Amino acid sequence: LEAATHQDQQCFKVRKTEGEVFCFLPLSLKTGLQVHVSSNFAVMNNRRGIWTSSYKETSEVQWNINLMKSAIPDAYHQLVQYLHELQSNGRLLEYSDVFY
Repeated sequence: LEAATHQDQQCFKVRKTEGEVFCFLPLSLKTGLQVHVSSNFAVMNNRRGIWTSSYKETSEVQWNINLMKSAIPDAYHQLVQYLHELQSNGRLLEYSDVFY
């Protein structure tokens, strides 16, 4: 979200973006969402990806699966709720169909 001052209150603009995955630094992965996702993923040694179920089932794979099935969807849901609240209060500028 971009912040801007508008009529003595802080307003926000939503910019369309192609989401990427971060683990402290950017990884070469797209999220498929309209947001960047930064989390403490179990990253492969070469940082070209994260451990997924296409590799041997390990604790690193399970960790990443739990992040992707629980923590990240919950955070995304909270973001959409917050954007709706901002829109309802007139504090979200230029909000269209960015998240749909």
